[in-house]
Amino acid sequence: MIILRSTFLFLLSLSLAGAAEVTTPQTEQALRQLLEDIDKQEQGNDRQRAALQRIEQQMECNWALIRSYEICTRLYQDEPQSYLACVNKAKTNTTRCLTRTTE
Repeated sequence: MIILRSTFLFLLSLSLAGAAEVTTPQTEQALRQLLEDIDKQEQGNDRQRAALQRIEQQMECNWALIRSYEICTRLYQDEPQSYLACVNKAKTNTTRCLTRTTE
């Protein structure tokens, strides 16, 4: 990411400082293109990282719902009304959780 770009620029400046010949416009253009490609790759990586974080949060919400269902079943298996209220509360909590993942 930023470290890659900084490292690339550092190495580039070292190689240019040590070069005996002056860089040509073609070389400069090729280097600019490399930097643009690195920037595009970094942006793509940032988007993928954000998407993975959203998916991870969604999975956590879904696991919390599954655990809640299990708890509701254990606590209220013989009390249908209480079980229904517990399950509805779990669904509401999951909806809130999933809403946060899209913000």
